Amino acid sequence: MIFRRYVLALALVPALLLPALAQADAIYTVHFLPKNFYPADINNAGQIAGTADFGDNNAHAAIYAGGVVTDLGSFGDNYVNVVAITEAGTVLGNAGSPAGENRAFVRGNGAMQEIAGLYGYGINAGGDIVGYNNTSGAILYSQGTLTELGHLGSGDFSVARGINDAGAIVGTSTIDLDFHSRQHPFLYRDGVLHDLGTLDEREFNSAVAINSAGQIAGYSEGTGGGMHAFFYENGVMTDLGSFGGLNLDVGGMNEHGQVVGSGDPWEGERI
Repeated sequence: MIFRRYVLALALVPALLLPALAQADAIYTVHFLPKNFYPADINNAGQIAGTADFGDNNAHAAIYAGGVVTDLGSFGDNYVNVVAITEAGTVLGNAGSPAGENRAFVRGNGAMQEIAGLYGYGINAGGDIVGYNNTSGAILYSQGTLTELGHLGSGDFSVARGINDAGAIVGTSTIDLDFHSRQHPFLYRDGVLHDLGTLDEREFNSAVAINSAGQIAGYSEGTGGGMHAFFYENGVMTDLGSFGGLNLDVGGMNEHGQVVGSGDPWEGERI
């Protein structure tokens, strides 16, 4: 089987502009990155965070900028998974451990800091980190302290996926309804978990990103309906659709409400 990696950028473009855009010059350019570098996130300065292989068969945290891949270090034979970069160039990632424990790391100001008991997913400008661990679910790490965020209702599983600079957090939590477990997206604000509901009663729903305006992006998946992206604002969840009813996943969102993700352009196996 052949595997292809690709990323799709989504933008809410008025339908009346589509004919004009079709006749205009290309609205994007493609830049190929070094073969040993696998990107995960990009900031407004154009710094790209990811992992790289520098010839020792170990995954290293790395930044690509100005045509150069800079090695940020590794954890020996343990895996490294970079997930985010801040505007200041601080990199968030996760590393394995011999005991299989959750262990996040932050690389900034020339130093690598390990954070035990946390698998990180998101970081804001203040250095607050969100994620989860295997025993407590959704977690906030702030100023050296780990705080459990809890679960929705009678749920027993939760994951925090994104945090904005005001400290609002989004993620997903299981919730039991009529003896049937579903995953609902949540917003955590002022110490309270708020259930954002579902998209067309789909079973697996997760909020992934939240910006400073409070706009939220995520995805919803049903057992027979594929995966759709959604955009949530002012209490309204909008279906961004998919590729002909197939899978569309969300990776992140910027301050303008533009959403990025990836999808399957046809049914069947991803190739």
